[in-house]
Amino acid sequence: VFMNSITTDFTASPMQFVDSRGVFLASRNGTFNLMFQNPSEEPIFYLCVVHAQSSAVVWSANRVYAMSESDEFLLNRTGSVIQTSAGRILWSAKGTDVGSLEMRDDGNLVMSDLSQVPVWQSFDYPSDTLLLGQPLVPGVRLVSNAADDNYSLGEYEVSLTPTDLALRWGVPRLELQTYWTMSTDSMAINFQSTGALSIAYAALDQSGLNLYSSASSSSLVLQIPVTVAVGDKTVLRRAVIEPSGQFQVLSFASGRWLPDFDAVENECLLPAACGRLGVCGGLSNSPGIQCSCPGGFQIVNHSDSSQGCKAPNAPTCNSNYKDLLLQNYIGFVRMGDGLDYFAHAFQSPIKTSAMEDCEQMCLKNCSCAAFFYVNASASCFQHGFVGTMTRSSTGADQAYLKVFLSAAQKDSASRLFPIVFGLTGAVVFIVVAGLGLILYWYRKKITRPSSKTASLNPNEEDDEGLLSIPGLPTRYSYADLRTATGNFSQKIGSGGFGVVYEGTLPDQTKVA
Repeated sequence: VFMNSITTDFTASPMQFVDSRGVFLASRNGTFNLMFQNPSEEPIFYLCVVHAQSSAVVWSANRVYAMSESDEFLLNRTGSVIQTSAGRILWSAKGTDVGSLEMRDDGNLVMSDLSQVPVWQSFDYPSDTLLLGQPLVPGVRLVSNAADDNYSLGEYEVSLTPTDLALRWGVPRLELQTYWTMSTDSMAINFQSTGALSIAYAALDQSGLNLYSSASSSSLVLQIPVTVAVGDKTVLRRAVIEPSGQFQVLSFASGRWLPDFDAVENECLLPAACGRLGVCGGLSNSPGIQCSCPGGFQIVNHSDSSQGCKAPNAPTCNSNYKDLLLQNYIGFVRMGDGLDYFAHAFQSPIKTSAMEDCEQMCLKNCSCAAFFYVNASASCFQHGFVGTMTRSSTGADQAYLKVFLSAAQKDSASRLFPIVFGLTGAVVFIVVAGLGLILYWYRKKITRPSSKTASLNPNEEDDEGLLSIPGLPTRYSYADLRTATGNFSQKIGSGGFGVVYEGTLPDQTKVA
């Protein structure tokens, strides 16, 4: 293992430093190491700066392309590079007349020229961690690891806005959703009595996490104070964005890292606490969170609720979108009422006169995958994707997800459907058909007595049926006929229309 620095024409590979567990360069006092780190069971490696005592990784070089055990790290006059045996470059840091690479005791990896002037340093290219004395400037981000055992780029970032420090989640070129800002944190102390100032950089020191308006340390704008352990004024400290999206400030004491500050106090407000389209709620009698899915949605993995919920087939933003929209094949399923979303606390809504306006705006925007509408304020929020939601205290928010519609649904006047739209339609049809049959049977029963009822009640008369129509023969009731024929006593014949009886009408007219 080399101490403090290495010079040019240096080559190293993970296979070469197996005996030292990947370490090939240590800082002068041994606080930090430069090494090949293997975070998983797979044979992949990352060039990392690691805190020696705790093995905490504070910087990673090749986060886009991992190394194999035979790939090499080289330091030459034009800079440092990681390349495969075939010469494919996985990562590089360029310089001119490079002379050395130094692992410093503050965790900064510095490449200098032949005159010992720094030409490149890892502090300017952070990964997921900010160390003491390391500035975070506009345009530079901390990006989380994809997972604890995967150092590739994750979905969360820490970056400066013109007036603040923010945590954001998502895809940089699609949508970044803010879920925390330093200025809105309950612990933040504002040192400026005037309006918002432009932020020059953020830095971590022994007093806490700070925002400055200029290069001068006297230009402190905001601070998250962190208590220093009694009797230890030089505690080692770092700020890190975790794979979960949590942003922490930690101090190293008694051989371990202890959290001094968590940016997101309510775990349900982490963007993917319950995965995409999940609904997060706390348990009243136990720590932790409880994940569920909106009505009609199914959980992806019952053993890991953080994987979120299954969604219906959604349209993609491509050249066919407008045609599908014109043919009414695109609509929305209702995720439910009373669902709130973390990003709305940091996002300006679109003011609309009605929910239908919000719906139409989302339909016309192919990048809009879902919308939320708040009735009380007539506020419309649109998103390219949706993470974890929470239950709203007001219960007034409505949430809809964009989906493909079936051939039957596309002919509907509305583009809004419940998530169980297929089942709902079938149930409605069955209920309506059933009610119709019951009504038909009931009316038939009361208007047409059965043969059994009629035979048991030969004396009943249907008075409503005895209508007298001018020009037609007179119609007689059953009682009139029985009187005229002497109770059907004198049979005079029979034919195709039945038995013929002789009878006498009240005016003494003989009839048959």
